[in-house]
Amino acid sequence: MICELCGQDAPFLKPLLIEGSLLKVCSVCAKFGKESPSEPSLASKSEASEGGNKKAQFRGGYGYTGAGQSKEEIIKQRLEHRARRLKSKNIYDESGEKELIEDYHKRIQEGRNKLGWNQEQLGQKINERKSIISKLENRSIKPDDKLIRKLEKALNIKLMETIDIE
Repeated sequence: MICELCGQDAPFLKPLLIEGSLLKVCSVCAKFGKESPSEPSLASKSEASEGGNKKAQFRGGYGYTGAGQSKEEIIKQRLEHRARRLKSKNIYDESGEKELIEDYHKRIQEGRNKLGWNQEQLGQKINERKSIISKLENRSIKPDDKLIRKLEKALNIKLMETIDIE
């Protein structure tokens, strides 16, 4: 026979109550449970505990805010939470698309000069090489989204603009 807790093959299994469930376990796993009463009385005992404490049964998940709320209020609160969580976001509903501005190279250079940094200092601030900064300012390369965010944060400038899609 196989132990329902550890899966070991054992010659003898003992029915025990473990975490509220009746399992047939081997002698090694027996230390994790308590002697179970006979099965019919176990069922009546669990039904009595559930019926007698309906509020405790209802507290079992997220969204319970405390005492004084009726079941209807709690259900309403959970349904609202579920609706917010399951609401899909349509990326095409937005009014416009963000795109890199045409004069990004000028804004990077002006932002750097305003702070009094040279290309190497800016590179150190955003953890990029000086050659990358130089290529950006010469329009040899276009920055990717990650680099755009770093530059915007470090220089306190905007490099993206919203374009209306129509």
